[in-house]
Amino acid sequence: MTMHSTRTNTLIDTVNDEYRRHSLAILARNRMLTVNELATRLVRALTDERTPENVRQTQIELKHVHLPKLREVGLISYSHETWQIRLLEDAIDEISPLLDIFQSVESDETTKPVAGT
Repeated sequence: MTMHSTRTNTLIDTVNDEYRRHSLAILARNRMLTVNELATRLVRALTDERTPENVRQTQIELKHVHLPKLREVGLISYSHETWQIRLLEDAIDEISPLLDIFQSVESDETTKPVAGT
């Protein structure tokens, strides 16, 4: 396996998670956000229940699961002191095609007719 295909597989695995995929898409539009701002936007995008508890739970998941993974693969930087998250410049070129593919698949799934209707 080549270095390029290993990196591609790592990126696909990373964006396969709905929260990380949406986080990257949101950061691609905004470049820098706080954990609270990102959590609020994720809750708005992914749930019908937009409660403070959902935002708080999403913040916890971001801090302990998703942000470390995104940082580990070199897509973001973030500060533990200010909780500022920044999408790295090189990451935009790498993830844009993958995000486009996932968004296309998600759009196709939501517009498919339901069997038997």
